[in-house]
Amino acid sequence: MIRDNHPLLFALNNEGMSMVQVYFGGTETTYKTNQTYTSASGSLADGTKPQITHTINHNWAHYFQEISSALLAGLAIETIGEHNLDDWHSPPMLKYSPDLKGWITHNQPQVPLTFSMTARKEA
Repeated sequence: MIRDNHPLLFALNNEGMSMVQVYFGGTETTYKTNQTYTSASGSLADGTKPQITHTINHNWAHYFQEISSALLAGLAIETIGEHNLDDWHSPPMLKYSPDLKGWITHNQPQVPLTFSMTARKEA
């Protein structure tokens, strides 16, 4: 099973729903931060966030068909889902919904925030 941020998010700016990157074509982004996605919600015993030493990060965006096609090389895809609920606070414009127990767009267009796929090895 794969569950991850939807590739569309890499093309959007972090303040809203404006397209600022090319969706098709493997956009690369480089940024500097001392936190990882795993430290976004967790805290150390003293209440501080875990920090990393190597702070330069690179992301390469792959569009949805590219991801799913890679699985088709030897696997049978059983389910594909696109979801408007995120388990983590990936783009800053998302708001937490206690009722849905996840992050959603608020006063913004509904777009896929995450995707999921299940696959099995072909017999």
